[in-house]
Amino acid sequence: MKRFQFRLKKLLDIRRYEEREWEIKLAKVTGACINLKNRIENNYLESRRSLRERAVITDLEWQRALSRYQQRLEQECGSLEKELDHKVLARAGVENEYLAASRKRKALDKLEGKQEAAYFRQQKREEVKALDEMGLRKGRDNNA
Repeated sequence: MKRFQFRLKKLLDIRRYEEREWEIKLAKVTGACINLKNRIENNYLESRRSLRERAVITDLEWQRALSRYQQRLEQECGSLEKELDHKVLARAGVENEYLAASRKRKALDKLEGKQEAAYFRQQKREEVKALDEMGLRKGRDNNA
């Protein structure tokens, strides 16, 4: 029995490659979003720690320094949150592209599966037909 050869194999390989590229891009953007979320969380925790520290310090100059530090952390959190919003929007765009590439690949995968199943059904029919013919010949040879 001959092996099944999918005519669109090269196109399917290209679609798989494109899907993988979009998957990598999606992973990078998702990683950037997670990184920004972690930085925001760390800044928030550091701000709370400095607030607790400021409450027990009696030196006015040190309290002012901690107050400025807290303000800087809050400003940084604000800018990080804006950056995160932009990354989330970018992630949504990349995710849509990934899903489109995935749909294209899946359509070809499904076509390959159907063609392969049809090919093997046809091969099975031909095999049964050949066996029937051999059986008929053998029957004729025995009767003669």
